[in-house]
Amino acid sequence: MIIDAHTHIVTNPWNRRDVEDFLAGADSYGIDVCCVASLGPGCYHPVRLEPSPTQEQCAAFNRDLYEVMKAFPDRIWGWVYVNPACPGAVDEVRRGIEDYGMIGVKMWMGTTCADSRVFPVVEQAIEYGVPLLQHAWDKAAGALPNESTSADIVELARRYPELKIIMAHNERAVRVIAPYPNVFVDTASPIAESGIIEKTAEWIGADRIVYGSDCIGVDFAVSWGKVCGAELSDEAKRNILGGNMLRILGRER
Repeated sequence: MIIDAHTHIVTNPWNRRDVEDFLAGADSYGIDVCCVASLGPGCYHPVRLEPSPTQEQCAAFNRDLYEVMKAFPDRIWGWVYVNPACPGAVDEVRRGIEDYGMIGVKMWMGTTCADSRVFPVVEQAIEYGVPLLQHAWDKAAGALPNESTSADIVELARRYPELKIIMAHNERAVRVIAPYPNVFVDTASPIAESGIIEKTAEWIGADRIVYGSDCIGVDFAVSWGKVCGAELSDEAKRNILGGNMLRILGRER
């Protein structure tokens, strides 16, 4: 099974034709399942994108994603999106996991992941045994407000070694998270740099890498090419493309 651990679709409202086109793109690369986080109607339209949504907005985005999951149950697995700065984020995690059957928690830039307001959300994720997909980016310049870095990831990993964290986008920061076996990295960086997957595997092991495209903002092909073109064993590539994510979710069987 090939799993894209990090994708987005536009919801609130959502359009069936758009989702079908999205899945047709996945089909062209043999991707069986897309793990989707909904960031709302502004998803990948920067003028409308809301990096710090209200609780009501998060609830609406997740509710719409649940409808998409029901329409495409074999293809779409949902991340429950929360802003820990909002009261009600923990209840939203409970709703997403218990009522909607989502696979884990997605956090973006409502807070950094080292903010103490994150801790109740994380503790709820630990109770359910589900992973956290956390946006993080180490930038030389141009970091956005409340944008987490690898240092924030490390602080969270130290505090909660039992939490399974997928650090998104940040393959170049793998040396920082190498000592923390509960931290994984996805391939959802738009930088198609030759050798980056091999170097990531060298530093943390191929068993801590999961395939993620960041589609619809980045084409499936970018991360697909990085993984499939990497000088790694076929077994390592199979694990990156799906096996590792199944293990993180406890769905190896």
